[in-house]
Amino acid sequence: MSIPGRTRGNFRLSRKLLLRLMAAAAVVVLLGFSLRASLVHRMMLPRLILNQGGSVIAVAISPDGKTIFSGSDPTHDAMRSRNNKAADVFVWDAASGKVLHTLHEFYWRSNAVAISSDGRQVIAAGYVDRDAASQSSKMTPNKIVAWDWQSEQKIWTIDGDMPLTFSPNGRLIGCADGIREFGTNKLVIKIPGGLQPDSQIEFSTDGTFFGFIGRPTLNKSGFMESGTGGRSSYSTTRLHLWRTDTVKEVKDFPFTRIRAFDIARNGLWVVTVGDPPDGMTGGTDGGIVRRVDIKSGVVAWTRKRSYNAPDHDPDAALNSVVISPNGKYIVTQSLSNQLIVLNAATGRELFRPLQSQTNIGGAWAISGGIAFSSDGKTLVSRCGPQLLVWDTSRLQ
Repeated sequence: MSIPGRTRGNFRLSRKLLLRLMAAAAVVVLLGFSLRASLVHRMMLPRLILNQGGSVIAVAISPDGKTIFSGSDPTHDAMRSRNNKAADVFVWDAASGKVLHTLHEFYWRSNAVAISSDGRQVIAAGYVDRDAASQSSKMTPNKIVAWDWQSEQKIWTIDGDMPLTFSPNGRLIGCADGIREFGTNKLVIKIPGGLQPDSQIEFSTDGTFFGFIGRPTLNKSGFMESGTGGRSSYSTTRLHLWRTDTVKEVKDFPFTRIRAFDIARNGLWVVTVGDPPDGMTGGTDGGIVRRVDIKSGVVAWTRKRSYNAPDHDPDAALNSVVISPNGKYIVTQSLSNQLIVLNAATGRELFRPLQSQTNIGGAWAISGGIAFSSDGKTLVSRCGPQLLVWDTSRLQ
């Protein structure tokens, strides 16, 4: 025998429960919007703006996020007044924005900067001399210099060129000709043909493999080479991953026109940025971002960026990329220095921080313009003559 009152009561109870669930769902949605708004608000403007003078070419940040390093391209007045050593490497306090040290060595363009995992040594590449009487005079060979930055003492100087990177244990460095021992400068892994100046080389977090961007050709022995031709050969640039111990290739990705890449901390995937392949619409007015599984080579997603006003520029291609330490976010940078924050899982654009766009231009628009601290709470980026320091603690 049914009891109508209880049936109605159960219906009323169910309706109340449903309303409560709907209210809870609304709160979750609002919290999501609130967190996103908080994240966007926190990163819409930089926490610090550091004025370097000249152009900022490369940036690096210490693992603890307390110290920032920048390579410079000085003004001609500075070059004339500084006795051929004006392209300084600046060491900044990330909290106050004060210059802690200035490392003098290069005359023109300190093109690349890297910091060791213990935060004690810094290496940089640049030109050490030039005939100031002629802007078109031939440069002397590039040099790579290592410092103990706190004492400003040079550890060694060798002939070499960018790109630069440290291995996670600090025992090896990657540079244009391959992998060298930091202590002895001995070349332990040679990249035949070397790397082009605007290329990139990076180690995986565990140091078991490294990646580099090169133009593959085969020599007479059938060994893969990476030539150092001019920008006309850029359409053939590809990303290669080699094992550090056996020098065997882990993966040779088929994508061409790659400008920059980053390896996720778990070592399972990479993200690449570059121009659309020949035949695709966009040319240098757009950029391709890909997330690729290292083991299988499968592309998880591809995103094409279109450049709209006000940052539409014939040189405004994507040229730098970095993955947040937690692997949840990707930050790209263009030649106009515009940053874009992407969801690493989907490739969806989350937001674009506000900043002035200053084109760094031409073949010298190298990768290495953005860097995360190891804890992911600080991001530093270049923007013309300035360094921008961003609070990214909300991205954790």
